[in-house]
Amino acid sequence: MIDERFLGVVEKPFSSFTWGDLPWQEYDVLAIPQHRIQYFTYRGVRVWDKASRLDAVFGSAGTTEDIEVAMTRIDAQVEEERQRRAAEARLAPADGEWFSDSDDEDDVQVDLQPAVTPAPAAGVPEEERSTHFLAVRVNSEEVRAAAERIQASVVRHDPSLGACAMRPALMHVTICMLRVQDVEAVSAAGRCVTDTIDELRETLRDNDRMLRMRGLRTFGARVLYASVAPCISFCAAVEVLRERLSAVPGVRVTNAFDYVPHMTLVKVSRPVARARRSRFIDAAGYASMENETLGEQRFDNVNLCAIDADCGLDGFYLTEASIFF
Repeated sequence: MIDERFLGVVEKPFSSFTWGDLPWQEYDVLAIPQHRIQYFTYRGVRVWDKASRLDAVFGSAGTTEDIEVAMTRIDAQVEEERQRRAAEARLAPADGEWFSDSDDEDDVQVDLQPAVTPAPAAGVPEEERSTHFLAVRVNSEEVRAAAERIQASVVRHDPSLGACAMRPALMHVTICMLRVQDVEAVSAAGRCVTDTIDELRETLRDNDRMLRMRGLRTFGARVLYASVAPCISFCAAVEVLRERLSAVPGVRVTNAFDYVPHMTLVKVSRPVARARRSRFIDAAGYASMENETLGEQRFDNVNLCAIDADCGLDGFYLTEASIFF
C-alpha cells in the first residue's frame, strides 16, 4: 500500500515493487520512496502499518510477534473462517449454475462438461469442493512469454476477457485437486509432500524432466489451456504424490475425470460470464496460434497450494508446502 501523489492511497502486490536505489531504475519500473509506504498486509491483515507503528515485518517497533508467527496465526484464522463458511454453505440452497465460484484454479470436476448439457447441474456440494491443489509452478520465461502472446491475441479479439487471463506469476501445471478437511490435515498434507522428496529424486534420477507445451485446447470452450506433453518420469511422480496424499487422514483427491496435463491461459470467471452473457471463449481469438509451441518447463518443483483469492509475496498462490529437486 503506497500513498500515490495524484491518486491517493493505492494498493499494489508486494512483488510489483522494485527495492533498488531510485536513481538507477528504468522509467517503467514501480520504484517508490520508502517513506510513502503506508502499510503491508498478509491475506488482508495488516502486518506493518506506518500510522499505528505496527511492525511484524522488521521488528523496529519492539513488536513481540515476528512475521513468521504472524503469518502462521493469520493462516490459522483464514482456515478457521474457511471452515465456518463451508459449514454455513452446507445449510444454504445449492447454486443452480454449473461452474465454480473459484477463479483461482481450474477444478477439472467443474470445467469438463459435456458438449451438450440438457439442463444446468445442481452445483458441486460444498463437501465435494476442492480446497487445495498440487502443482508445478511454471517459471520458464520462454513459456511465459509465449503464453502472454496467446493471451494478448485472445484479449484483442474479445477485450471483455482481459480479466480472465492467467497472470504469469500464477502459471502452473496442475498435478491433482484436493479436499483437505481441516488445519491439522493441511499440516499433515504439507509434511507428506515434503517427505516425498527423496522418493521423487529417485524416480527422476537420470530421466528426462522436461514438460513440453505445444498446442491449444479448451475445457468446454470456457478454459483455454496449453497442452502439456509430460515426460515418463513426471507421470510416475504424479502417481507417487497422489498415492501418498490419498493415505493422509482428512485428505482426499477430488479429480473426477481422467488426468489431462495442462497449463491454463484464459478462464472465463462467473462475473465476466454474467457481464458478457456468455461462458465461452471464441476460437477465432487464438485460431492462428492453435498449434504453437510454447516451450519447455523443467519438472523441478511441487507446490501444495490453497484455493484462495489471496497470493503470496511472490505473486504465486499461497503455498502450504513446496519442494525443489
